[in-house]
Parts: sequence; C-alpha cells; structure tokens
Amino acid sequence: GAEKFTDLTGHWAAAEIGNAVKLGIASGISPTQFAPDRNITRAEFAALLTRAIGLKNTPSIQSRFSDVTTDAWYFNAVNSAAEAGLVSGYTVSTFAPEERITREQMAVMISRALAYKNKQVNTSDSTLSKFTDRGQISSWAQQGSGIVVQLGIVTGRSADTFAPHQNATRAEATAMILRMYKQL
Repeated sequence: GAEKFTDLTGHWAAAEIGNAVKLGIASGISPTQFAPDRNITRAEFAALLTRAIGLKNTPSIQSRFSDVTTDAWYFNAVNSAAEAGLVSGYTVSTFAPEERITREQMAVMISRALAYKNKQVNTSDSTLSKFTDRGQISSWAQQGSGIVVQLGIVTGRSADTFAPHQNATRAEATAMILRMYKQL
C-alpha cells in the first residue's frame, strides 16, 4: 500500500492510493515514490481505467492512433480502451498520449467505463448546479460530468468549483478510479 511511498506521508489521498496499489490498479513511478501531485497523462489514465474495469489488453496489430506507437508502454492499454469506446482521440488519428489530462476528460472516460460495465445512472440538470464554474464544462462533457458527480466519483476541486479544464494529478485520478471501482 501507501506506506512504501515516502511522498504519501500525510497526503490527503494516501489511503485511496494505497488501496489502488494493493488492488493492482495503480503503481508508483519508482519503488518509493508515487508522485501524487504530478500531473497525469492521458495514456497513464487510460491504463488506470483499463486495469480498474478488468479490460484485457487485446494486442493490436496496428494502432488506432498515429501517435500511439507499437513500442510505447501504453500501446495496448490505449488501443484496448479505444476499441471498447472508453477513450477517444483529439482527432480521428491522434490520441495525444503524453498530454496532461483534464478533469472533464477524466469524467467522460469514467462515465464511459461505467456504461461499458452496464452501470446505469440517471442525472438531472441540477447535478452540477453546486459548481459556480459549471458553465465552463464543455458541452461534450456535461453528461459524463453529471454522472460521475452524481455517483460521488468526482468531487470538486473545492466545494463549489469543478475545475473542468484544470489538469488532474495522479492522486486525483487514482482516487477517482478507486471510487469508480468500488461501484462496479
């Protein structure tokens, strides 16, 4: 669990990270470092997501995305997640695996994973009403964001801000993934 990572002492997400590590969903960047406050990439999040839902990496002969090369550690995870409809690219042919993921992108990917696992959720327009920045959530992310907030998987950056365009940290992503995992 978290005790082997020296940078998790006193961290708000230490318990959730520890549980995710024990479950084999998350891992550190080294044997003693988790880097909880480092931004997480789109590829790293796709890997967390596929592990959490037990999606088997189906080796692809050819990548769906020109920027996900066969020698990349995330090749199978990204392509399997795309094949399952959990992730999409910035364009039809690019995924931007090394780009930092935003909170609204994570929300949509989590909501797609829930649907993939047949978890049905009804939301209303008022689900996001507590967030003063709800108008900044992109139209394509409104429904997915509402679903994950309704389920308590994603909370705000603060009590009244969702921070949809802010980059997510490894701690935030791991905590959200673990909350999703517990509901499946």
